Amino acid sequence: CYPDAAMKYTQKGLDLAAKIPDRKWTALMLFYHGYCFYEKRDYKAALEYYLKAGLIWRKTKEAKLLSECYTNIGIVYWKTSKLKAAQVYYDSAFTINRNIKDTAAMMRSRNNLAIVYRAEGNYKQALSYYLDVLDYQEQKKNYKKAANVSLNIGVLQLEMKNYADAETHFLHALDWYIQEKDEKAVLETHNNLGLLYCRQERYEEAIRHYKVAWAGLKKNPDKELEGMIMLNLGSIYKYMKKYDAALIHFRNALAIHRSIDNTEGIYNSQYS
Repeated sequence: CYPDAAMKYTQKGLDLAAKIPDRKWTALMLFYHGYCFYEKRDYKAALEYYLKAGLIWRKTKEAKLLSECYTNIGIVYWKTSKLKAAQVYYDSAFTINRNIKDTAAMMRSRNNLAIVYRAEGNYKQALSYYLDVLDYQEQKKNYKKAANVSLNIGVLQLEMKNYADAETHFLHALDWYIQEKDEKAVLETHNNLGLLYCRQERYEEAIRHYKVAWAGLKKNPDKELEGMIMLNLGSIYKYMKKYDAALIHFRNALAIHRSIDNTEGIYNSQYS
């Protein structure tokens, strides 16, 4: 998406709508204009235009469009760490989708709500919603989406220290990603498996998964993931008391994170 170029057209659309006038067209242009601001990471302006569009769609009773608008408002609040507000709008979108019997949209809303509940530490509710979405995606044979949900469940179970369940979901995600030929997601899943086995002090297995992910970066370069894997390997070698190897990996991770100005990665590489 090229938001600056797109905004020229959405602004023309808004100008045209003001001359006609046409409320439905105005709402649509407000929504797209807001999305352009979202892409520019100007969340305050994005929210302003989304709210204006939503107000019109509430009056014109455009349920499907209003649901989409509420979802985007929820995303803006999520991006700005306003979790309660995000939850309110995701819930509103879910209610609309249930009323219009749009099951696919309901599952998207549940997935968004699961993300919020996880961030709030409400793991039980997050897991319940994730499992509902996973069941739906499997039934629909949407294996890429099922893999994404399974990966999220694995991360959640890892946070809850339910290591056996985490492993099950990571391996399911890995199988689906391989089936769907999503090479980048395969690497990220190997990295998560490395984290899991490291937590269990299964260091050799963790190293094997990290090295698989590292090898895949030659074909699918990703500096952030590269730095993460290098840092994770450094941590393992430290736990194994292989301090020379750990130091080499920490220094390499620091150089990678500095090259992409990753503040968190820089800090972790220096103080792990």
